[in-house]
Amino acid sequence: MDSYYSSPQLFLQLVKRNTDAVGTVRCNRKSLPSDFKTAKLRKNERIARYYNKLMALKWHDKKYVHMLSTYYKNDTTIIQKHQIQIEKRTCIHEYNDTMGGVDMTDQLTAAYSIPRKRLKKYYKKIFMVLLDFAILNSYQLYKIKTQETSNTLMTQLQFRIALVRSLLEQNLDDNLPGHLVKRGRPSNEPTPARLSSRHFPSFIPSTGNKQNPTRRCYVCSHTQNQINRIRHESRFECTICNVALCVDP
Repeated sequence: MDSYYSSPQLFLQLVKRNTDAVGTVRCNRKSLPSDFKTAKLRKNERIARYYNKLMALKWHDKKYVHMLSTYYKNDTTIIQKHQIQIEKRTCIHEYNDTMGGVDMTDQLTAAYSIPRKRLKKYYKKIFMVLLDFAILNSYQLYKIKTQETSNTLMTQLQFRIALVRSLLEQNLDDNLPGHLVKRGRPSNEPTPARLSSRHFPSFIPSTGNKQNPTRRCYVCSHTQNQINRIRHESRFECTICNVALCVDP
């Protein structure tokens, strides 16, 4: 757990729910031992304080490291680094190993994160973050399943586009239960192409000169407000309308 979230109160609540945790902690957190902030230690010295199952550790490495743990005790682990054996706190070693997965998750979600704009309502932000993780988890499951049966994998961007198309197509069939039927005389005029509900973003095909060609966004370049008119180049187009469009205007 990152120091932004960890605190003695949180860890004790997790223990009550039979959940262990380990993570860095800020030395000025409430309920931490008073000597955590003031104690002066020589290099590789450490102090540990205990409260029931919770351990608070202060260790002087290159700088001071403050840890909370409900699982690891004040023991050490020998690790190999540059052909040299180094003694390191077990809780710190395990924390560094497992936090790599968190960093990778942050990288994967940041590339195509849904909540790009600042949201005023906190619950909307929570929903968007949970949706991001749900999509990322489904992509990881897709990769595991596909690697067992095939060597061809979609990228995360291709997977997200396929997911959007799949969700949209579920609501395009007029025969689906619950479909609202409009009253009145049916029109003899053909349905305009823009109302056919079959518009999906597609990559602009590569040309002989450009591997990733772009075109000017139709909406951005045709806005009536001259002040806000901005030239935006996009890699996506609507193949039915034959116009380029920004995916995130």
